[in-house]
Amino acid sequence: MSVGQRSVRHIALLSKSLQPNSTRLADAPPTFLSHPRTFTSAAVAALETIPTSEEPVNIAATFPSSQPYRIAASVVLSRPPLLTRDIPDFENAFYFYQRRLNDRLSLPFTRYFYFKKRTLAEAEYKKRQARIKDEYNPYKEGWKDELLVGDYRWKQEDFGYQRLLETTVTGDEAAESENAQVGLEGDMSREIKNSMERPLSRITEADLKNDTKSLDRKQSRTLYLLVRRNRESNAWKFPQVDLVGRENLKEAAMRGLVECCGVNMNTWFVGNVPIGHYIYKYPEGYRDSEGDYLGKKVFFMKARMLAGQANLEKNIRGIVDFQWLTKEEIHEVAGKKYFTAVRHMLVSQ
Repeated sequence: MSVGQRSVRHIALLSKSLQPNSTRLADAPPTFLSHPRTFTSAAVAALETIPTSEEPVNIAATFPSSQPYRIAASVVLSRPPLLTRDIPDFENAFYFYQRRLNDRLSLPFTRYFYFKKRTLAEAEYKKRQARIKDEYNPYKEGWKDELLVGDYRWKQEDFGYQRLLETTVTGDEAAESENAQVGLEGDMSREIKNSMERPLSRITEADLKNDTKSLDRKQSRTLYLLVRRNRESNAWKFPQVDLVGRENLKEAAMRGLVECCGVNMNTWFVGNVPIGHYIYKYPEGYRDSEGDYLGKKVFFMKARMLAGQANLEKNIRGIVDFQWLTKEEIHEVAGKKYFTAVRHMLVSQ
């Protein structure tokens, strides 16, 4: 049913209800009358209040402007972990216990299957096994599966590399002849030691020096790039620039990263939408040089570091320093207020 048909039907029903009592339409109850158009009446009243004199009208006073916020784009540039996560002490102790259980359930080592009797290899094997002190024997001391309180033998900084050197029988003829000359009293020769690869340490030189500008530190954690402007308060932040013209957030973030940290970085922006935003007001007495703004709305774009390093020599944003920091270190450097705004955008590992 169209609008016109509904209107005709409504008028017909209204006229029938008014005919028996000879009631005029003006005297009908309010429920039978159509609802007044209040917004039209309000508009007419507003027009009547506008002065009709020839004097100029203060439009700003009649319709006060809402002071806007300035829009900015920031880059959360991260270096992903290069190693697996650090295993907690509880997990290390659990794995150590599982290895001892496996040693108890497995068959003993059959020495004569690998080393013939009365040979140089068997003699070397006996010598090396005799050097091992406080070795766990699963067939005689099964009750020692669990370590006592204060026993930290499960902590092996070299991942068992030194024990491997002390117990491994190489069978190399040169090493056997050299060890035979010294009566099998010394360790393996330097050549044999060099032939066995030593596991790399998880702690790098950058960790020992606490070099926060190096990407080699904290290889099991995610690092984030923070830059410092030449000012006293709120100096440490992610690279940030204001939007110019009609550029979008991603374009502004890419431009800001180059202007702050140079072009010697190969980065990848994960998406075209921000991962979070942060709103703050300017302090009292501060006035933006490009307009009357209350503060800023900062939108954060996520990016990954692939290669390269930040270079501040030719930056045009007044950046004086930078650091690659973990989530906890950002809290210490950037301050509580800024960290509270960005903490949910950062990963713990």
